[in-house]
Amino acid sequence: MHPEPERFCKVLELQHTLVDLSKRVDTVREENANLRTANQILGQYIEKLMATSSIFQSSSPPPVSHQSHVSMTSSTHMDGSDSAIGGFQYEESSELASEDDIA
Repeated sequence: MHPEPERFCKVLELQHTLVDLSKRVDTVREENANLRTANQILGQYIEKLMATSSIFQSSSPPPVSHQSHVSMTSSTHMDGSDSAIGGFQYEESSELASEDDIA
């Protein structure tokens, strides 16, 4: 069997290991909570972006206002065919959600 001093050293070593593991568990729990919070914020941000973006709205085209949209016109090629870029629209005054809007 082990002599008494060796057992005492082994018990101390195991106690230190337990303390280190407990600290590590606490650190991981705290990091997990922080990541969950960040995930919720990002999820809300993405939901808000999707709600405000016309890409995720209904499949019917939005009404065109000539004041806030710049439309690209189709160009006619030399062979008389039109290019397919005529339907692209860019909204200059679109507002995206910021992190401050979510928090």
